[in-house]
Amino acid sequence: MSNQHGPGGRNAELRRLAREVQEAGAEFWIVTLANAAQLEPDLAARAGHQKSLGVDSLYYPDRRIRALAERHGIPVITLAERLADLVATKGGVLNGGYNDRYPLGSGHWNEVGNRTAAEMTGEQLCAGSSAIAHLRK
Repeated sequence: MSNQHGPGGRNAELRRLAREVQEAGAEFWIVTLANAAQLEPDLAARAGHQKSLGVDSLYYPDRRIRALAERHGIPVITLAERLADLVATKGGVLNGGYNDRYPLGSGHWNEVGNRTAAEMTGEQLCAGSSAIAHLRK
């Protein structure tokens, strides 16, 4: 999506894209992912990263996208906070550890992170998709 028109332009683009997909007879869903800082297992380090960025929440972008989607009736799945809660309560590391360059807690999702995100996304899609519900009949 273009960034040339600022947030209002991106919002309009999302609404346009959703409308085009729906007019074609499909469902349009938004799924937001998570980055390593949001999933930092050390809560003090997570808070330090938030402070270094000077933001009130590492999840602001996810919450903003969720609010936009809900305002316009677009189904949305935001994973970052759910994954972060899982890391905080059950432990584990969802990023890195796949080679020496990216130790645990850094880089892209690892196998556990990908599997967990896929399961969460699948659960919500299966619960909320009218297309999937139609297939089950």
